[in-house]
Amino acid sequence: LHSASTPPVPEPTEMGAVERMRLRAAVLSALVCLALGEVYVPGSVPAVDDDAPQVRVGECVPGEIPSDGPDPTDNCNAFFKSQGMNYDAYPIPPVCSTACTFEETSPPDEGRGATWPDKRWQTRGLNRAVGASEGCGASLPFDPWTGAVTLRPGRYVLQGSALGSTSKFMAARIALLDAETNEVETIALGTAQYAAEYDGAKAFANSIVAPTEYLACQTTKILLQHWKRVVAPDDWGPLPSTGFDEPRTVHASLSVRRVGGAGGCASSDQDDDVEATRTCTFREAAAICDGDGFGTSTADAWNERFLYDPETSGDAAKCGASAADDGRGIVVQPGTYLVSAVSPGVRSLIFVVRLAKYDSNGAYVETVALGSHGFERPDDGHPETNALSVILGTEVTVTEPTRFRLEQYVDASATSGDSKGRAPGYFINAGQFNGCDGDLSSYGANNVVPVIGAQLTVERLSRDRIGRSCLFRETIDATTAQPDRFMVNPATGQNGIISYTWNNGRLLNDYVSSPHSNATVNCGLLPNPTVDADGTSFQLAAGNYLLEAVSMGYSMSYGAARLVAVNSTGSKFTVAMSTSTKDETYANGVLQGGERNELMFIGPVHVTVKATSAGAGASEDLPVFRLEQYHFPTIHSYGAGFASGSSNAGYKAQESVRIGAQVRIERLKEPEHGGDTTTCAE
Repeated sequence: LHSASTPPVPEPTEMGAVERMRLRAAVLSALVCLALGEVYVPGSVPAVDDDAPQVRVGECVPGEIPSDGPDPTDNCNAFFKSQGMNYDAYPIPPVCSTACTFEETSPPDEGRGATWPDKRWQTRGLNRAVGASEGCGASLPFDPWTGAVTLRPGRYVLQGSALGSTSKFMAARIALLDAETNEVETIALGTAQYAAEYDGAKAFANSIVAPTEYLACQTTKILLQHWKRVVAPDDWGPLPSTGFDEPRTVHASLSVRRVGGAGGCASSDQDDDVEATRTCTFREAAAICDGDGFGTSTADAWNERFLYDPETSGDAAKCGASAADDGRGIVVQPGTYLVSAVSPGVRSLIFVVRLAKYDSNGAYVETVALGSHGFERPDDGHPETNALSVILGTEVTVTEPTRFRLEQYVDASATSGDSKGRAPGYFINAGQFNGCDGDLSSYGANNVVPVIGAQLTVERLSRDRIGRSCLFRETIDATTAQPDRFMVNPATGQNGIISYTWNNGRLLNDYVSSPHSNATVNCGLLPNPTVDADGTSFQLAAGNYLLEAVSMGYSMSYGAARLVAVNSTGSKFTVAMSTSTKDETYANGVLQGGERNELMFIGPVHVTVKATSAGAGASEDLPVFRLEQYHFPTIHSYGAGFASGSSNAGYKAQESVRIGAQVRIERLKEPEHGGDTTTCAE
């Protein structure tokens, strides 16, 4: 957002009116209260609707205003908007949020372009906060020159997503920033990604940093960064078209979830709570110059992803999971866990990741979590990427030490032995890089930093989180060839996605509850989980929730997803937006057309739902939630995702569904003392 010559932020010299406002807002965080029955969601401002309950906007708390900025007693929002910022402050007690998301955004008519030289780590310009800093422990000061997020001492789970294009190697990372020396140290790396260009057509792709546990023992600054071998204009984010009607697009995001205090730090007088949530993340790693990359695949078969990264984050003794001694999968101890995964693939009509249970003899037992339907066209003549298959958090209980393997199916159409996703070594072997040292040395010192393929996160749940999660999945039958795409509903006449509009509710037809849910401990869904005729909406009881989602698009000149809340009058409020994406192939007339299923990630975001009523004795008016998708396409009948039903006998032998969009819901435990849950206590 600013060049290196931007003047530094001055230190305040006296406690004037502006400083007092700053003090009242010790951590800058955008908060919104919208009585959609009522939904409190930090960080978004919907369009004004005269018929909708009104958003209450309070004084603008400017934070640190640069010396060349306007007088802070003026309308400081004008200054923030001129910088691409959104920092309204609202006179409403914040929701005690355990999760915050920090986004890199721009107005929908402005592409997000790179301004730094290539072949180096670049900080993504996080400029918008979604969440209440008082609860999640993280804040984004008015500091767009660094994009740094500040963490209070405590234990966190961090995850990130960064969009890029036109580079044969790129990767995201979450990094620790030393405020005194400006030196940066990697906390966690994201998936190795590439997005080629063909005949002027660009592919866009996200690099994903899987949920990673991090213990901050002092006030700490972290960054979301992106490494790219080549930088081209506007290659961080595409532009939408007509009908988008949102004030911003999102190009990168960093999510911070606070899961505990500073117990475990040498300087802390707090005990390290061994019963608290603990997270281990296992990564598939390859040497950056290794031409074999992530290994070869067998067509029409399930292929193991080898999670052998020696720097697996988390404490295995506390998270309950560890790498198997023989390198074949992981061993999980008795307990209840939340498992999630992301895995890349290329040049296959089907690639799907799963977490599978194996017995002591090495035989497959069952699938405990299944990922989204990946697709990347196995033909030449298009801009390739490492497309992704994703498992959203799924609750799994283990009663004895059990072995699991992360596996990926590749169908018989696969034309490349490296269908697990391409690493930089592929391009070195093809003579397309100037050697490892010349092109890749700045990625990691002496080329010892690995590139990352698949990632598996195992989160051992604390007692107060067990039974409180559920998952909505959009599924179609895997045993038949048709339908071969998502969002097809003969009952309503729907035949794919609708162009140039958000009126595309994903068909969340498959509901997976926790095995420990009961009448009093559950994820908060009302008795009838879907409340409309076509199954696109769900309704939650009053309470506090974590929501996250992943949606899927195909043949998109621009695509994005959003979670919305809708009240009984039809008024709609955007809860959270996804990172945007694009497949420019069709737009440029390339013969093969849309080439992959691209995924769009949302959250996790903290939402508080409160019931309202029209008067004494009136029924509660609770909002319904929808996962919607905007699609600016040339072809739209397949726009919700291509789901080939051919060449996959090995898949159909063990799996019965193909998965499109997913929404995860976790109901947070209410304070035991009862009372107001909209205030945060230290």
